[in-house]
Amino acid sequence: MNVLITGAAGFVGQRLCKVLAASGHEVLALVHPDSVERAAHEIADAQILPVDLASLRAADLPGRADAVISLAQARHFREFPGLAQETFGVNVQATLTLLQWAVSAGVRRFVQLSSGGVYGGGRESLRETDLLALHVPLGFYLGTKQCSEVIFGNYRHFFATAVTLRPFFIYGPGQRKDMFVARLIESIRNGTAVQLQGENGLRTNPIFVEDASAAFARALDLDGSHIINVAGPEVLTLRALCEIIGRAVGRAPIYESREGPPVDYVGEISQLTSKLRVPLTPIAEGIEHSVHG
Repeated sequence: MNVLITGAAGFVGQRLCKVLAASGHEVLALVHPDSVERAAHEIADAQILPVDLASLRAADLPGRADAVISLAQARHFREFPGLAQETFGVNVQATLTLLQWAVSAGVRRFVQLSSGGVYGGGRESLRETDLLALHVPLGFYLGTKQCSEVIFGNYRHFFATAVTLRPFFIYGPGQRKDMFVARLIESIRNGTAVQLQGENGLRTNPIFVEDASAAFARALDLDGSHIINVAGPEVLTLRALCEIIGRAVGRAPIYESREGPPVDYVGEISQLTSKLRVPLTPIAEGIEHSVHG
């Protein structure tokens, strides 16, 4: 297949391009103009198309493609309200532009990356059939992810394959240090205290980046409409996760406790294991790879 990928120069996107190219797919990688040189080095098997998704136009896209995997997220998504328009442009407006183009270009398969955060957290495992947290202040970034899911919902019937993936804390070597697991590794390595809500902190099940990339690629093989959580095989408290990181970096974590109950982010993964059949890396092994490369 000819597969167009947005966010191709990103943490997951680079790996996904390599997975798809190794499987014989032709990959068209949409990357931000500032990332072209790095992308050319990291994903040499892909055709690179420089595009700023914050101002995406249909004219920026190719004449045709068999499939789309929409991975991109705004680079400055935490800068609210200062760069809210960029975040909205990438997460919402670009989704609409891609979908409109995909219908006119005869795209048959469309895979959208959302976030496990759209559920708003909870005390139980979160299932794909659970209602989204529409009346809870999740923050602007997750609000735009919810918007993009709603938009995609109106286009699903145009595609033979229409898949929304909701990842829970993807991690791995080379990740930005301000992301969840990478930030924990950096804090423990530097002797900075990790804040725990309650005695042990939240519960979650992060997924290793290679597993997530394989899941995204396999989503193209599905038929019909699907929403699938993408999360790891082990549910841990934040304290337990930090202890695993501490052993990997050779330094005991330091904790600070905060009052109040934690908000868990645990993705139920029966759909992932039954539909995508991706081998899942144990958390201790994934953390070792993350720490030592």
